[in-house]
Amino acid sequence: MSDRIDFARVAKDALQRSEQLVPLWLPDGAKVGHEWKSVNPTRSDSHAGSFSINLNTGAWGDFATGDKGGDLVSLLAYLFHAGDQVAAVRELAELLGIPDAVPAPKKGKPKKAERKAPVLPADAKPPKPKAPVVAWEPVVPVPADAPPPPAAHEFRGIPTVRWTYRDQAGEVLGYVCRFVKSDGSKEVLPLTFCRHPGTGLTCWRWITWEVPRPLYGLDRLAARPDAPVLLVEGEKCVDAAVPALPEFVPACWSGGSNAVFKADWSALAGRTVLIWPDCDAQHEKLTPVEKAAGIDPKSKPLLPETKQPGVKAAESIAAVLLALSPPAKVRIVAIPAPGEKPAGWDIADALEEGWSAEDLKAFMRRQRHAQAEMSAVPSAPAAASIPASVLASLQAAPPAVKASDAIIAAAGEGGAPPPVDGQGGDDEPPDKDWALGLLRKKGEISACLANAELILAHMDEWQGVIGYDEFAERTVHRAALPCDKRGPSYGDWVDHLDATVAIHLQRQWEVEFSPATVGQAVEVLARRRRFHPVREALAALPPWDGRRRNAYWLSDFLGVAPSPYVELVGAFFLRGMVKRVMEPGCKFDYCLVLEGEQGKGKSTAAKLLSWQWFADTDLDLNNKDSLLALPGHWVYEISEMGSLMKAEERKQKSFLSRQWDEYRPPYGKRLVKVPRQCVFVGTTNEDEYLKDATGGRRFWPVMCGDELNLEGLEAALPQMYAEALHDYREAERCWPTKEEQDRYFTPEQAARGMPEPFEDILGEWVSKQGTPFSMADAAMAGLNLTADKLTPAVVTRLGIVLTKRLGCTKREDRNAPPGRRRLYLSPSLAAKQGGKPLPRAAAPAVDDDVQGGAGGYF
Repeated sequence: MSDRIDFARVAKDALQRSEQLVPLWLPDGAKVGHEWKSVNPTRSDSHAGSFSINLNTGAWGDFATGDKGGDLVSLLAYLFHAGDQVAAVRELAELLGIPDAVPAPKKGKPKKAERKAPVLPADAKPPKPKAPVVAWEPVVPVPADAPPPPAAHEFRGIPTVRWTYRDQAGEVLGYVCRFVKSDGSKEVLPLTFCRHPGTGLTCWRWITWEVPRPLYGLDRLAARPDAPVLLVEGEKCVDAAVPALPEFVPACWSGGSNAVFKADWSALAGRTVLIWPDCDAQHEKLTPVEKAAGIDPKSKPLLPETKQPGVKAAESIAAVLLALSPPAKVRIVAIPAPGEKPAGWDIADALEEGWSAEDLKAFMRRQRHAQAEMSAVPSAPAAASIPASVLASLQAAPPAVKASDAIIAAAGEGGAPPPVDGQGGDDEPPDKDWALGLLRKKGEISACLANAELILAHMDEWQGVIGYDEFAERTVHRAALPCDKRGPSYGDWVDHLDATVAIHLQRQWEVEFSPATVGQAVEVLARRRRFHPVREALAALPPWDGRRRNAYWLSDFLGVAPSPYVELVGAFFLRGMVKRVMEPGCKFDYCLVLEGEQGKGKSTAAKLLSWQWFADTDLDLNNKDSLLALPGHWVYEISEMGSLMKAEERKQKSFLSRQWDEYRPPYGKRLVKVPRQCVFVGTTNEDEYLKDATGGRRFWPVMCGDELNLEGLEAALPQMYAEALHDYREAERCWPTKEEQDRYFTPEQAARGMPEPFEDILGEWVSKQGTPFSMADAAMAGLNLTADKLTPAVVTRLGIVLTKRLGCTKREDRNAPPGRRRLYLSPSLAAKQGGKPLPRAAAPAVDDDVQGGAGGYF
């Protein structure tokens, strides 16, 4: 006889008699389809349904506690042997008459007597099945012909408050009612309109919605899709916030902090969300000895903020919202420390204390990032691609908690962290017995996708290997593969790796996983183990020393002549860079243009600015495939402004203004919508390159000096980005005001405008006009154009030259005859005329001095 226990054989034989064994172990249950549903005898459970055993596969689980297993051996161990699978398999082998499947135990200290499972008689027959347990099913939305909901609960009486849940269209989904109990405490119960699937009967029942449950405030969210969302805990807080903060759309979820993962958060995808956690003040739990001694629970220390229920719920929600597609933009209100406010203090309490709307807004400005959004430890690729001077600063920075660790802490011991950042979801069994969750077919491990993902997610050798780079939008391996220890320590996950890993798993597990199955498992796992190398690098920066550098770096290191315009450009551009990676897809449609002679180091400066997340390939604005090159690069250089200058002005504006890029990846089945995270730096040695004669507002040109201090720029980068990150957190803007645009930016942009070839001819004609003239006068008399040449494009070009380049003033006189209602005044005439009414004047004659006209320019 072998010295190893044949678990597979015992589990297989037990499964063949599942319809006899399971009812014997759980006599209070009933068969529903191919499942046996029962109360869980290991806990206080009075309602059958949450504890279920699949009689065809042996898989079982208690959906209320999260306990689960993959076969009847683990079920017997759970019910009668406190999880001891060896003891369970011995008893089951003896019961099934296959003692040779389990070797005799070695002699040693006798074990404590255990509770035995009921013995199965030789001629046992399945017990007579009980009536199936059928649960009522909520009907949403509530039908129009449904009777009114009950006014009172049969035991709790009339509710003190009843909140109506509605869908996006305003249809009623159900209610949540609050009752005051006889002891003065409060109880909240959901009320839904339900149908019995067995009988078809309908009525109102005091049960909640099926998972995922709707949010409270869906109708308000749908009515204001662009408004920021204030997420609070409890319907009372929502109702209090609605009139006090009209700028926000308040909302909450049903069930409190313990039901975060049962809510449907999809309505918040892509939205700006501010979470206000309850200010809880829970203490550490008493030990059994302290309980027995009668120790006051409040004498124990307060739990840290990260373990308080309100903050734990807020962090968990933030992690879920950041994993949506598109992800939400999330901030958490920095609430007072535990104990500074009464336990459970919230926005409703603040209003009761007399806070005004301005008080609330000032308090809400104290925001912080969610732990799931930033990880302070740079990844291997991030460290490898950062310049040496920057890396030294990062390594000197104090360590911080990784996002994944923070999510685990937010979930707490015994909790279930959200299915992001590689922590797994509800489908993953606990780490200590994860292999029990492997799916089997006829007793053998199945070569299915779920098993491949489970193995890669939990085997020690694969921990920290697979990840998804959110910046580059691609799956990568962050360490050498266990099956190729001599291979690269970091790289993109390419096709041949699917086959390499499939071979490794086949040999290791003796299961024929296909390369396609492995590839799919890797993609699923990678999406749960996301990281962002640029955010990690920024989070690990040393603290800003308080010295302002960003307004002067263009002058200090690139030799740009100092001016208020240059100071604004320097600070705005670095803030925009940080904002682009902290808030992917945010609006920042500006392009820094470095002017100067070739070979001076302009491109090198742009590359240093990017921390090596840099690209300078030519972009074809007419080809969507060019968009594939943008992810993974922080700074994209447009060399000699070639790509943009070749494109027409409309396409220039569209390309720079885009916040999301939509395209189909190579071999992809669907279009993807990727938030833009890069900024653009143009380089040129031309003096006039902007097609718009008035200068494009999206371009910020600066003339670099003859000598660039690139070493100084590289050394200053850590503190430059620390300052930009500080400014971003303080919500400093990264764009000019209208006054700044008109005063500083427009003159610089206009100076780079490409003049129209007919500008001098038209200017000479305008200077001779002593009376107002029309657009047609300027075209026909000034440039000898015929009427057929006056297309909308030509008229637009003429209007820009007249008003922006030649300084003419446009006046409108609705009482004038047609063709003379919109007239232009030369600068000299406008100065004389002032605000006086326009004189009636005939159309000027054609200027005989204009030889040949300007038709060739159009």
